[in-house]
Amino acid sequence: MIDPKSIAVAIKENDGFGLITALMFVLLIAAVMAPLAVVSRTQVLSSAYSSRRTVFELLAPGLSRVLYASYASSPMIRGWQRCERKDEIFYLHIQDQSGLIGLNSASNPLLKNGFLALGYDDADAARFAERVEIFRERGSLGATVNSDPSFFPKHAPFEHIVELYDVLGTPAPELERLADVFTVQNRTDSVTVSHASGTLKRQMERRDNEQFVQTGDLPSGNAEIVFAHFRRGDPYGFVSRIMMTRPNEPGAAARMLQKDISFANLESLGADVNGARACSEVLARLTEGL
Repeated sequence: MIDPKSIAVAIKENDGFGLITALMFVLLIAAVMAPLAVVSRTQVLSSAYSSRRTVFELLAPGLSRVLYASYASSPMIRGWQRCERKDEIFYLHIQDQSGLIGLNSASNPLLKNGFLALGYDDADAARFAERVEIFRERGSLGATVNSDPSFFPKHAPFEHIVELYDVLGTPAPELERLADVFTVQNRTDSVTVSHASGTLKRQMERRDNEQFVQTGDLPSGNAEIVFAHFRRGDPYGFVSRIMMTRPNEPGAAARMLQKDISFANLESLGADVNGARACSEVLARLTEGL
């Protein structure tokens, strides 16, 4: 005779086994689906990043050319500008290269002023100024080189300010800070103080530096245009740094000397960006509808 209590116990035991089986099945599905979901999300984000970068790479050079042309015969707006378009934020900075110290043309005292502006003490500033002269001098084999085994001079002109790291060693300022003081595009032993960055201007306005100071507001023909695009609430965005030059030949079109496009943090643009002024009419028109 079948015991009803035994049947009830068996049913309960089977229910428990079925519940465990179902739970294991759900966990197995989750283990399979979770990596797929992560991969899918990564692919979506990667696709969105690639799309944004492509659009920016197409936009930045054309916009830089137009901005450069708009200031060809009028004083450049100094400092950072900021334009807001719904959820889009654009930043612009134009640095005329006559307002920076030429690594291939500046004399020792002017080079020293540049390193003082970066915060080095007098002894280090003098040492680095001498290193720059040796680095750029063709065929130079001075005693200073032999006495400093950590310094390997190029014996040729600087091609880019990034080569300053070969002069300074480590630690050294970030590239953006170096670009606030030095350039390879200024071919004079002077600085147009009205075009100088805030970092360098304070140093050049000292009375003992008057012999290195030029005056004037019109552009020199060489300018770096920094254009950045961020989305509101996102600290990361795309930044282009494009060096433009205007040939001396009448009617010749402006040329792009260098172009660098990167994915960067807003803080890397520099502290001055926090005090950016409202964008000019030119930039407002160019970014309208973007």
